[in-house]
Amino acid sequence: MRQALAEYARISDDKLGRRGPGRRGNVDRYVMVPREQLERVLLQLDAAHDEPGQAARTLARTRAALQGLGTESVDAILASVTDSLAPLAAELGKQTPVCTITDGGIALRSQVAGTLRNAFMHLYRNALDHGIETAADRLAAGKPAAGRIALDLTLDPQSVRLVLRDDGRGLALQRILQKGIERGLVDAGDALTPQQVADLVFRPGFSTADVVTDVSGRGVGMDAVKTFIEQDGGRIGIELLNPDAGLPYATFRTVIELPAKFAVGPVATELVEAQDA
Repeated sequence: MRQALAEYARISDDKLGRRGPGRRGNVDRYVMVPREQLERVLLQLDAAHDEPGQAARTLARTRAALQGLGTESVDAILASVTDSLAPLAAELGKQTPVCTITDGGIALRSQVAGTLRNAFMHLYRNALDHGIETAADRLAAGKPAAGRIALDLTLDPQSVRLVLRDDGRGLALQRILQKGIERGLVDAGDALTPQQVADLVFRPGFSTADVVTDVSGRGVGMDAVKTFIEQDGGRIGIELLNPDAGLPYATFRTVIELPAKFAVGPVATELVEAQDA
């Protein structure tokens, strides 16, 4: 087994790392693996010789470690995104939001890391720009001065589900409908449900912004986000949490689903973390 892993390390380092498929490679055929991850597995196998009677435990840990090769935690993938929120908050005159990620021990394949960074850069910036209010407005509404943005992951046999929600004022349905009419996407007399209004943000070129700036407004670039996700076989949608509340605002969450092949469950990642501790 050690000889086979050593050969894989050589191929990964000498071939895949230089002339391989890169981060956009087919996850069904390739796993992008830093050499140090393979070295840890090799060291683990070497250590097994000093643990008589621990063959089953070593095999289980090695299997888990192999499953975790080529994966990253969501915290690590989105670190640059969440780090960018502090200067943006200062620019907007708001407090830096409190961001939490609950991944349940789920790790994601490196091939999808770029997609998620691109998508969540839009989503987090949109939440801070037009979702989360100023400190004064939040305090007046009985909220903490700093906004909250939460990302939760779940995994089932078919898909990994990423759910993003903030505690801001909600989705500006009235403004979205107005812009949809102005841009000819819908007619003024159309009887749209709140969900149909919300879905307008995914239409190509849709924007609620009157002037293009470096800061995305709610809905800006959501057609691009949809494209990013669909290129990896996933889907994105907005789920209204109070669809009967009517205009002008509705609380909501953004849900991204990707094929389960892009994720590794908590059993494997917990064993790898225990190995690294």
